[in-house]
Amino acid sequence: MGIYILSREVRSGKTTELMNAFANSNTVAGVLMPDIKGVRHIYELASKNIYQVQLSEKSQEAESIQVGRFSFSKLAFQQAEQAILEALKTKPEWLILDEVGKLELQNSGFHHALNCCLQGFKSKMFEQLILVVRDSLCPLVIEKYNLQEANVIQDLTPLNSFINSS
Repeated sequence: MGIYILSREVRSGKTTELMNAFANSNTVAGVLMPDIKGVRHIYELASKNIYQVQLSEKSQEAESIQVGRFSFSKLAFQQAEQAILEALKTKPEWLILDEVGKLELQNSGFHHALNCCLQGFKSKMFEQLILVVRDSLCPLVIEKYNLQEANVIQDLTPLNSFINSS
């Protein structure tokens, strides 16, 4: 029971591991950000809705968020955030937020939703929170969000008995 940070290097299969572990679970909510054909999407775990968040270079979307050479849909992040906030109301056993990274460190992306999740965890609205954080940003995320008590894991093995019972 607690907050877990799944942390490994970029493109090491963190999202895929979570998708496989929770594929048949009805006690999980939150969002995953899989790459589909090289483009980032948001997958809402509770509703199974999936939509593109990474914009193409030719996109004409008025409001976007830039991170390095990548451009993301602000609207897609807002939609995902709404899904996360709605998920909190259902009091899921597991809540997953993939991914906490550069955007959140700049108070963008899932920043507001993450703060709500942390508050919800403290209020016992759900039992377990899994945050996905690339290894190079893990110390910064821990510091920014005061997650010194979180369990940093490199794979889901320590959680398998909990996951399989849900």
